[in-house]
Amino acid sequence: MFKFLRACEYGLPQLFALVEIFVCKSFPDADYSFFVREMSRWFRNEALRNLDEEGIPIQISERFIRPGDDRNNLARRLAEVAIEGSGDLTPFEREWLLAALDIDGSGKYLAPGRL
Repeated sequence: MFKFLRACEYGLPQLFALVEIFVCKSFPDADYSFFVREMSRWFRNEALRNLDEEGIPIQISERFIRPGDDRNNLARRLAEVAIEGSGDLTPFEREWLLAALDIDGSGKYLAPGRL
């Protein structure tokens, strides 16, 4: 699974961009740009991908994303949910979020300016 996701991020978008060049020779209106752009972030919101790179699994953050969210909005919402001890998170997920967002158990940010 991870090999496929890694390929989606890097190799496959480049290959599809190359294929588009050849297809456009016969069909000038062909446009693969949406597919190439979205494949690199697994057809998900960019904020999910960015937070995943920072240690917050997509499986957690995707449950809290809203239309129009960017990385900062989603990170703040995740921090709020983790700090308040929401029932929407398991204890393991809560601890994971607090650690990934550099927040201690009392809700104090350990890395100033993080969010």
